[in-house]
Amino acid sequence: MTTTPLSDLVARLADELKVLSKVTEDMHQIVCDDCAREHLHNQDFVRAVQSIDHTTQILDNLSEFLGLVAKDTPEDWSLDVGHALDTVRLAALKSRLAPNHALVVWEKDESGDVDLF
Repeated sequence: MTTTPLSDLVARLADELKVLSKVTEDMHQIVCDDCAREHLHNQDFVRAVQSIDHTTQILDNLSEFLGLVAKDTPEDWSLDVGHALDTVRLAALKSRLAPNHALVVWEKDESGDVDLF
């Protein structure tokens, strides 16, 4: 049995979403700064850029929401996350979500888990 305090798990999820929001915002800046002028009249490009911005906002809002949920979750509530952790394929992410893993700021994933398209 792999139990973890629910407040810790929710805080970890909030941290992951916050980092993803920042990464998505960085992608938005790259796409907008490098290509916006030449693709400004391409409706597909504009929709894609707006989608990246919307995704960033959603990730940031979910992070804030879960951060507050974590703070309001009673410390004595625990959850068995063993089965759920078995579905996580990225080693570094799995480690960050695992019980007894120190809550730290997410760093660049150097685990070598890469999907090439």
